[in-house]
Amino acid sequence: MPPADRARRPHRRLPAADARPEAPRGERLPRPQLPGGVRGRFVQRLGDARGGARGLLVPRARVDQGPVPAVPRDGHLRRAVRRDHRRPVSHTPFELGPELVEAIVDRIGAFATEHHCPSIAWGLSCDGVVTASGATVVHDDGFHPTSGSVYRIASMTKSFTAAAVLSLRDEGVLSLDDRIDRHAPELAAVRAPVDDAAPIRIRHLLTMTAGFVTDNPWGDRHLDIDDEGMDALVRDGIVFSGATGSAFDYSNLGYGLLGRVVKRATGRRVQDLIAERFLEPLHLTRTTWLQPDHDDRARPYRWRDGAWVPEGLDPLGDGEIAPMGGLWSTVDDVLRWVAFLSDAFPSRDDAAPSAPSAPSAPSAPSAPSAPLSRASRREMQEMHRYTGTLQLPGRTAVNGYGYGLRVRSCARLGRVVGHSGGLPGYGSHMRWAVERGLAMTALSNVTYAPMADLTQDVFELILEHDAFPVPLPLDAPLVNESARRLVALLADWDDDVADELFADNVAPDEPYERRRAEAQAWLAGCGGSFEIDQVIATTRAAGRILLRRPEGEPFEIQFKLSPAGPPRIQKYAEIDDT
Repeated sequence: MPPADRARRPHRRLPAADARPEAPRGERLPRPQLPGGVRGRFVQRLGDARGGARGLLVPRARVDQGPVPAVPRDGHLRRAVRRDHRRPVSHTPFELGPELVEAIVDRIGAFATEHHCPSIAWGLSCDGVVTASGATVVHDDGFHPTSGSVYRIASMTKSFTAAAVLSLRDEGVLSLDDRIDRHAPELAAVRAPVDDAAPIRIRHLLTMTAGFVTDNPWGDRHLDIDDEGMDALVRDGIVFSGATGSAFDYSNLGYGLLGRVVKRATGRRVQDLIAERFLEPLHLTRTTWLQPDHDDRARPYRWRDGAWVPEGLDPLGDGEIAPMGGLWSTVDDVLRWVAFLSDAFPSRDDAAPSAPSAPSAPSAPSAPSAPLSRASRREMQEMHRYTGTLQLPGRTAVNGYGYGLRVRSCARLGRVVGHSGGLPGYGSHMRWAVERGLAMTALSNVTYAPMADLTQDVFELILEHDAFPVPLPLDAPLVNESARRLVALLADWDDDVADELFADNVAPDEPYERRRAEAQAWLAGCGGSFEIDQVIATTRAAGRILLRRPEGEPFEIQFKLSPAGPPRIQKYAEIDDT
């Protein structure tokens, strides 16, 4: 069913027993009145599935405490970086108005009913601050989830495993271009069955280009395989779908083999490294490798023959393939993790480590607030392998895979990063728009719940309401200063000033006499004087200048700086949109 139709599916809301009077059966209760421009957390308490998802939207006041160090779980998302590492503001503020909140809750409720999700816990955050969170319950089995309730997040685990591998790379323990048998000699036999097959390297496992077959159903039932089982698997032979490095094939086994490589390289399980390097420093206190022993967790279901059936089997444990999908977590913890990853953007100067150590000089992470350098976190979120295109409303997106993360290039939102998770009894997704600062996660407890579709629907809904934060112009002082000097020269040409401003290719490319005449024509077109309307830095070494004209659109000039220092302009030209 199209998203627009889903939004129109009716579902009623029930008030809390102590909050509002009971309405006669069959009558719709009035919606709660929310304050204008509300920014807060919201809970949707819902009823029995027979009548569709139902519930009450309850506002909770948002306390904006600004950037603070990570703290133990207290029901609110906190920044996982120190105050002096705060991400610079790079977009306009994100405001969730009451109409949009209602629309989001409606969409989630309709989605839960349509896709037979017993429950969905969800949350939205902007720059690491939760702006809305809630839970929808369609099948009431006594579990009433919150943003702190535990679900299994399955393949969302891969981003943690990739981060652990990069942290070891940064310390010089391994290289992404190492052959996997350099660290785990028993893996020497794992090779595509063709004479000219390339050896499998760590980078191939991270980007799912080793040539293994796509193995979701199989991998989901082998999380608990032990060392002996992994050895037997390697000994008996691994099936390949193609040559190593030739194509993308989603592989859970590949991330299991990453765990084996890490164990041989360090003498420790990657699960333990992840807990020590990320879960503890970032205070992801409800994220575990083993099923929690408390009751605040979603029980797994499968939708079969028109009914919810408990998965029945005990959850698979923490084995050798668990690095591909073994973690349990919560909305709050996932949003903390997303805040940590997205805080790597934009690149900037401060005390946080920003580059890997040289391989010859291993070093530990410099501070618990930065267990992985921002440069390495950005590297995770690069599109290292193209995987195809996706048609979205009014646009085509390009998809790819990074390191443990899917990466999308979208004309309207820029870079969108995320990952799904699916296991028997669970489905999950996390998604964030890098340049916009906005993130969402959604967790459900039915087999392979399509939470990626839900987070995409909500992002589209926010776009429809024109509520996405808008990126601010890039802060590039060098571009701004070069623009000012170029406009001054064009207004009053001087060859000596031109020699100081331009790189040595400019005069040979076009003589100064011709450039002077061109500048005079531009000046006349702008009414006899240049007045800068705006300078837009497209990169830290290129930009556009908008000059006011007496009538019509601004006159635009684009320019680029040369690679050789000191910075000089190597090219400038009128932007002709005709």
